[in-house]
Amino acid sequence: MYLSVTRDMKHSILEKLAETIYKFDAYPNNERINSVALALINKHPCLKEQGSPDGCSSWKHSLKFKMGNYRTKLRKAGCVEVGVNGGKTGGLGMAAKGLKRPKWSEVNYLPEHPEGQNGDSLEAVRQLLVEEMRKVNPSGTFIALKMALTFSMRIHEIVDAETPVKTLMERWPALFTERQVFAEFNRIVTTDLQSNFYGAVDRYTPRFVTIFKSKKGTVGEKLDELMQQMNTGKEADVTAMRTLVLRGLPILLGDDASNFYNTCNVSSHCKKI
Repeated sequence: MYLSVTRDMKHSILEKLAETIYKFDAYPNNERINSVALALINKHPCLKEQGSPDGCSSWKHSLKFKMGNYRTKLRKAGCVEVGVNGGKTGGLGMAAKGLKRPKWSEVNYLPEHPEGQNGDSLEAVRQLLVEEMRKVNPSGTFIALKMALTFSMRIHEIVDAETPVKTLMERWPALFTERQVFAEFNRIVTTDLQSNFYGAVDRYTPRFVTIFKSKKGTVGEKLDELMQQMNTGKEADVTAMRTLVLRGLPILLGDDASNFYNTCNVSSHCKKI
């Protein structure tokens, strides 16, 4: 049987959903809103809407506005995570500091400190991270856990204090490792940087190879020499093709790649490793 949902009942349901969604994503896109609405009517079929194509059109529309209202309440309460996007007159007025508006899945993310943590306790964790990075073989698991714990402290330093990159490298050396660069990008933009980058390289590789072959003169000679070093046939290795494109781009653009790529000879010690 279909349930006749009263106004107060619908308000309570949407309020609880908004609280739960916010724990995962303060700015859910339409796809995530749709998935929540569908999960709601699948869990409680009595809440399906008669005459709606998917049974939850009104729930999706209401939930989208409820999330906006929920963020407004938090912004007025002084929550910096949503206050950063509050505009010039609302919330904390962070837009007046020159911060750009979020686009697509990107947000200016300023989370509160984890429960039970404060500036002093997180500073102690940061010092442990610095000590760990001084070791010959730092623990990747230890670094990942502590970096996740200190995310709020780190992001406040970047956004609020506008800390220079040189200072950040001294205070957060673990932030500039390859693993953490990917992790930070995914945490803020919610996109897998590595897979997206390699996917784009693979998609445009055939076109790049065609361009490389068409070039003449000194640039063409360098590109031809590079392609001869690589196996570009039908059985070419994916890594080899990616390497060809990435090494060929600086030549094509006339840039000096000597400080960008590190090369070495494979020694017997490396082979054992």
